[in-house]
Amino acid sequence: VAAHTEVQSRVVELEPVAEQVPMLQAAVEEKDASLSERERELGNMRDDIDAIASRPVTGPVFRLLVKGRLRR
Repeated sequence: VAAHTEVQSRVVELEPVAEQVPMLQAAVEEKDASLSERERELGNMRDDIDAIASRPVTGPVFRLLVKGRLRR
C-alpha cells in the first residue's frame, strides 16, 4: 500500500512535466526543420558562390564588389 501510494504521488508530481513534453518535442522538431531549411539555403548559396567563383569577374560585377554592395 505504501509503495502504491508513493507511485501515485510520484505520478501526480510528474504529470505537469509530462504534459509539457509534447510541446517541447514540437518546439524541437520545429527548430530542427528550420535548421534543415537553413542548411539547404546555405548549401544553395555555396553552390552559387562556387559557380560565380569559377567565372571571370566582369566590369559591372567588379564595380559592385569594389563599392561593397556584394560583400556580405
